[in-house]
Amino acid sequence: MKPLKRRSVIEQSAELLRESLRNGSMSGRLPGVVKLAKEAGVSKLTMRAALRLLEEEGLVELAENGYSRNVVTSSLSTHKIRRIGLLLPEPLSEQNAQFQQLIIGVQHYLEDMGFDAFIFKDDLRLLKHDIGRVKAMLSKTPVDACMVVAGPREILEWFSEQPLPCLAIFGRAGRLPIARFGPRKSDAILDGVRKLIELGHKRIILLNRRERRVPELGTFELSFLAVLEESGIETSSYNIPDWEETPEGFHKLLGELFRVTPPTALIIDEISMWVAAQQFLALNRIRVPEQVSVVATDYDPAFIWCSPPITHVRWQNEPIIRRIGRWAAGVKQGRVDTKQVTDPAEFVLGGTIGPVSTVPIK
Repeated sequence: MKPLKRRSVIEQSAELLRESLRNGSMSGRLPGVVKLAKEAGVSKLTMRAALRLLEEEGLVELAENGYSRNVVTSSLSTHKIRRIGLLLPEPLSEQNAQFQQLIIGVQHYLEDMGFDAFIFKDDLRLLKHDIGRVKAMLSKTPVDACMVVAGPREILEWFSEQPLPCLAIFGRAGRLPIARFGPRKSDAILDGVRKLIELGHKRIILLNRRERRVPELGTFELSFLAVLEESGIETSSYNIPDWEETPEGFHKLLGELFRVTPPTALIIDEISMWVAAQQFLALNRIRVPEQVSVVATDYDPAFIWCSPPITHVRWQNEPIIRRIGRWAAGVKQGRVDTKQVTDPAEFVLGGTIGPVSTVPIK
C-alpha cells in the first residue's frame, strides 16, 4: 500500500494544468494568471507558483512579450509513459525520516508528471553492490530511466557508461558523465570541523560508510583531512577508520577507538550510526559534550525532542525534488542532462559540541 499523498495547493494546481495540457483543453497561448486562478479557485500567487513548476518541467514557456505563456508543443508529443526506477542503497524502512520524505516526494512528483515511478524491489545492499546482479535486475525489470540513490563509485561509473539515462541522487558521481543532485553537505560539515578546531579539538574522527572510503577516499573525505592538516593536525587512518559494516563491527570500532587514544570529537554519517554511537557512549558513561563532542551529518525529526539540541547538518528536500522533475521532463523529451548540481546545506550548532575536555575517559 502506498502512503497517502499530502500535496500542497500549488502542486494540486500544477496537476490541474498538466491534465488540461494532456487532454488538449489548453493549447497554444495559455489564459492569463487571473483567469486560470479563478477557474481553479486559488489565489494568483498560487497559480503563478504552479505555472513556474510547469516551466521548470518544460511544459510551458514565457512568450516573447515576457508575461504570457505558451504550451511547449514538443512536450505534448505522444510518448509512452516512461518507467523510472529508483535504486536505493538499503530498504526505505531503514532510512532516516528526511531521506524517506525525499524518496516518497520524488516518487509522487514524478507520478504527478505522468511517469510510472517505482522503487526497485532489490536494493544495493541486497544486490551486494555487484554490477552483475544490478544488470540481471534491470533485465528482469526494464525501465526507461534509472535513479540511483547514494550509489558507490563503481556502480555509478557503470551506469554512466550505459545508454540508459541515469541520475545520481547523492552518491559518488564526481567527474563522471552522469547527472547528480543533492545537498552541499560537505561545505556545511567542514564548517563544523573548523568550529571543533576552534574549540581546541585535534582528535576528530569521521565515521562513515565503506563506499565513501573505497576504492579510495571521496572528495569530501580528502577535504576533511586537508582542513585538519591546514590547522597543523597530523592525519592518518585514525581520522577516517575502516571497519566491518555491521552493527557488531561498528560497536567494536568504537570500543577500540576509546580504549587507547579516545577521540575528542565524532562526526557521524547517517542517523542509524548516530543512534548506535549515542547508545555506546551512554553504556560506557562517556558524557556528551563534556568528554566528547558529537556531530550528526543528517537531520531527524526526533532531534526536536532532544536536550541539549543536537549539532547537525540540515537542508531542504524541495529544491532537489524539483531538479529531479526537470531532469525527468528532459528525458521524456529526448534530452539527457548530465549536469551535477548541489543545493545549500547548513551547519546547525547545538549543545552536543563544546571545548576539549580535561576530564579523562576511564
